[in-house]
Amino acid sequence: MKKNLEERFKEEMWALNKNGNYQSAFIYLRSVLGQKLTIDGVDVDFDFLASRYRDHIIKYQFEHGHKTPDQLRFIKTEDRIQTVQQFLADGGFKRNYEIVRSARDKYLFGSASLESLTKSLEEWKETVNQRKRKLKI
Repeated sequence: MKKNLEERFKEEMWALNKNGNYQSAFIYLRSVLGQKLTIDGVDVDFDFLASRYRDHIIKYQFEHGHKTPDQLRFIKTEDRIQTVQQFLADGGFKRNYEIVRSARDKYLFGSASLESLTKSLEEWKETVNQRKRKLKI
């Protein structure tokens, strides 16, 4: 059964960051979708918005997830994590959230994407856990 817009919003966007006002954020979502925008030739639909918001969250966690609360005070305003409502109202979906890789990252990981590295890490953890289980039996 196909999910309606509000169910998808709740599961795919709101679940990433539940700060802010849910109803207001959903109203902003409908407003943005009603404008029938295109960015770089791509239609701005729900999948596009959810993908960009997910990229925003991933980039924030990649760059600032390891910092202490005291260190987080010094993050530039435009680099702070946005609520869904802020993201939609301020046009955050128009920005590119590509993670810039340093020369060190390229040396260590080559051209592999963050998603493929994360998948490889999970597979490695599962292999280690399977071996630990076999040794205990």
